[in-house]
Amino acid sequence: WEGRVLWGLLIYGTIQFVQQSRQFVRHSDHSKRLMCFAIVFGWTCKAQLSERSFQSADEEGNALVERNLLEAEELYHMGVQSGWQPYYCLDVLRATLAQAWNEENGLWLQEAETKGAAFRSIEATIEDMSKAIGGMIRVKAAGLPVTYASYFTILQVIFFAMAPWVWAAKGGWLAPL
Repeated sequence: WEGRVLWGLLIYGTIQFVQQSRQFVRHSDHSKRLMCFAIVFGWTCKAQLSERSFQSADEEGNALVERNLLEAEELYHMGVQSGWQPYYCLDVLRATLAQAWNEENGLWLQEAETKGAAFRSIEATIEDMSKAIGGMIRVKAAGLPVTYASYFTILQVIFFAMAPWVWAAKGGWLAPL
């Protein structure tokens, strides 16, 4: 349940990030890069939780390169970096926002105070995305309690040991089968 809640928060955070960046970032190249890496972030989260690299054949890294959502060189760098790949995407989002911030007319907002407030708002959303994937990694690593798994194993053994005796009386000639 906690994993589903965290996945919902991740989706909400990603949508929130895309909406915020569309409202604040003026430069189309930066805006496109932010949208693309928001999409890539979701796929890297899936790969991380599946315990696979984003570049593996079972994951969508190469397909996203073909769809021009990611550059082949970026895919390569994601594979050789030492950290978790979703966090690489978050770093790219932060770096792209910083570029837009430092560029002349990079943001729709012009006043320093409003630019700062927008930047803090987007950073808070990225932080929420980071907390969500971190929580999901924690839930995945913790797994189910031992008693939970052993309870169902014991229940199955009892059921399959007792069921043939109960069904044999009603089965008649089908009992040997």
